[in-house]
Amino acid sequence: MHSQLTDSVKIKQGMLTALLIALTVYLFGFGLSKNMPAIGLLIPLIGIVSVLLSHPAHLLILLMFIQIGGFLVPGLPGALSLARLLLFMMIGWSALDVAIRQQKSIFSYQRDMDIWMWVFLLNIFLIMMVRGVGFRMMGGSTYGGGAYIGFIAAILFYFAVVRIRLTDKHVKMLLFAMLFASIIPMVAEVFVYFRPAQSWWITRFIHVGANYSLGQKFIKGGIERWGSFSKLAYALIPFAYVFCRKQKTRTVLILLAIVLVGLTGFRSRILRIGVLVFFTSMYYSKSRMKTFVMWGMIGFAGLAVLMVTAPLLPASIQRSISFIPFLPVDADIALKATGTSTWRFDMWRDYCIPNVPKYLLVGRGFAHDIAGFAWLDESWYGTGEFYYFMGRYHSGPFSLLLDYGLLGTISFSLFFVLVVRDGWQTVRRYAMNQDNLAARYYVFLTILMTYNLLSFYLIFGDVDSQILEFLLIAAQMRILKKNFLESSVEPGDSEISIPGNGESEVELSQVIK
Repeated sequence: MHSQLTDSVKIKQGMLTALLIALTVYLFGFGLSKNMPAIGLLIPLIGIVSVLLSHPAHLLILLMFIQIGGFLVPGLPGALSLARLLLFMMIGWSALDVAIRQQKSIFSYQRDMDIWMWVFLLNIFLIMMVRGVGFRMMGGSTYGGGAYIGFIAAILFYFAVVRIRLTDKHVKMLLFAMLFASIIPMVAEVFVYFRPAQSWWITRFIHVGANYSLGQKFIKGGIERWGSFSKLAYALIPFAYVFCRKQKTRTVLILLAIVLVGLTGFRSRILRIGVLVFFTSMYYSKSRMKTFVMWGMIGFAGLAVLMVTAPLLPASIQRSISFIPFLPVDADIALKATGTSTWRFDMWRDYCIPNVPKYLLVGRGFAHDIAGFAWLDESWYGTGEFYYFMGRYHSGPFSLLLDYGLLGTISFSLFFVLVVRDGWQTVRRYAMNQDNLAARYYVFLTILMTYNLLSFYLIFGDVDSQILEFLLIAAQMRILKKNFLESSVEPGDSEISIPGNGESEVELSQVIK
């Protein structure tokens, strides 16, 4: 039996290696034919993937590193980022692994939860059939189909990686990988800002927020918003709570994260950091009442300091805190920040709400007619009609209702609500009784998923830009939960029922010999 398993692994690795070699040859030829030699940068990645085939957890860590680092391949459409190309490789690995081993992984899937993501995927195919696929290379007049590729890859990736196993060692590697990866776009943005002529080429390889800072540099009254800084801030929070045990070190990292996210100028991002820090601190506190009082005192002290220092702070930080009442921030900064919210209400009233019934049965999708741009002029750019036409509704509910219809809204919402519910059930049953890195990371992911879902519906939501992030969190939660369930099974047990999500159960007698 062991030799058969070993042979199957060798066959899997051989098939994938052959597939990757063929892909390398194709990409090299494609890059030369299209005069895009930069595509050759994919070849080292394919070599790394080949080496890591027998270590799928490391592939997942590599994907997270590439996703957070924002690495791009010059010449490829934006929808085909380096991270999404790696998604397809991991999907291929999983498909061949299942086909060769012909084994089901214990606890990998929960049917009453996963069925809704399959429904969401089928709804995407329905929209493509009715509204068009949006690929001009196929002879049509529509564009935007690249977004479908990203969605399908993200969903299939979720079902592929839940079979991976993450240990404490992997969690530690993941935390450090996210930390180092988040520094890359931040440093790139600084270089582009101070030396745009010499370093603009960096933006071809790394997705940075230079449009926020550099775009305002030469505008009178412009606010230099360092958009990429939030990536490091977001990476510091799990690192502080999961890995760091010393309170002083944790406090320094949290303060650094707050300053970094303040420099982005985004009010929603500083709110996100504040909520995550507060609730994560409350969860890990030995005395929650004491922690609550402590944060209350810190909050009042912070407001007192801001009442005096707010006018002296950088413009980006003033914009970030402009939503807090009574703070003496610059009047022009506060007015512009408010204006970025009021135009959304106008767009929702004039364009989104009237069109919801039109797309309720079959969503609008992403295939847009290129002829629709023929009559446009510069005055149209930046208006509510422009953002509606481009599908940038700045609202989670409208993003679902308009682009995916009622079926997509229900299936998407039910899936992630069940993910959050299952997360808190797992925290109570398993994670809260353990004090290892995996358990602590699971708790943080559950808090993060809960906030992201509430923020998606109440503050800002966009399925196109957030679905991969949401599914990455959900996949990590599922992987870690599987670890908890497997470790809770005694070696001598031959038939045990472990509660799944809702009423479903998994019979171990079917998979444990």
